[in-house]
Amino acid sequence: MRFDVLKSAAKSILDLEGIVGIGSSRSLKIFVESEEYAEAVPTTFAGQPVETIVTGRLKAMPLSISERQGKARPLIGGISVGNEYITAGTLGVVHDGWIMSNAHVLAMDEDANFVETAKIIQPGLYDGADPEKDVVGYLFGYAVITFNSVVAENYVDFAGGTTTVDHVNDVVAGETEDYQVVLTPYEPKEGEEVRKTGRTTGTTYGTVESSSSVVKIWYSDEKWAAFHDVIIVRGSPFMKGGDSGSFVDKDGKFVGLGFAGNELTGFGVVCKAKHVLYALEQLTKPTVEKPSFVPVMAFGLPLVVPFMAARKRRF
Repeated sequence: MRFDVLKSAAKSILDLEGIVGIGSSRSLKIFVESEEYAEAVPTTFAGQPVETIVTGRLKAMPLSISERQGKARPLIGGISVGNEYITAGTLGVVHDGWIMSNAHVLAMDEDANFVETAKIIQPGLYDGADPEKDVVGYLFGYAVITFNSVVAENYVDFAGGTTTVDHVNDVVAGETEDYQVVLTPYEPKEGEEVRKTGRTTGTTYGTVESSSSVVKIWYSDEKWAAFHDVIIVRGSPFMKGGDSGSFVDKDGKFVGLGFAGNELTGFGVVCKAKHVLYALEQLTKPTVEKPSFVPVMAFGLPLVVPFMAARKRRF
């Protein structure tokens, strides 16, 4: 199924109770919250056979117990991080001096409200950080997420920050030794194995269930967001709470950033590398003084994107 057709289909079914998402790789897949909802899914859709998969409700990963909660200097990927408004998440990677993670780790409070300024703290507050002494950088900008709309064009849960302490670029903390990564985008196919390293579960592996999906992600009891062109990965589990922001790779190449999932069913959701890198590119462009609104090309579509001053920039 072509991506434009997939997007159109998602708009018609994501509002249905119990539907988590729709994906297309070798087959059309519809993800649901439980077996009860699976029984109501048709066996064909738009002329294609349908495979129904129970993922459970997918959520931006809340916090759970961690083994990577300590202070780490210099900064590298795969460790506890957060701002002063949340508990803790994962620092995906430091690239060219930019701290890369999810927006809900660096740029939101616990109620999924965006903040315009924030200190980046390592480790996260939940992991015992001193909010004054353990500051490692500052929020610079984020990709805006539109909530509670099935027609919203969300592609990434991403934020970037500046560093103020020693760091190592493009290195992630492995189980036995740190490993080098490259930010060359890699799009895995259905059935391929990928790796992620996060604050809570460390290094885990999972199998790509769908290489391109539209899903509904819950950020709180009232706030959810529809994301397009994301990767669904099945693990044991692939991610747990606190792993949000994890760098996902294939043989060191950048697959994307993990940002959501369901611990009970083992599924994880990954923002694709190409969308993350586009967001990073917009973030790191020279500050635009005037006009306040600059037309750019996003994902092949003309948009008008607001730019704000350094450490208050969003796109």
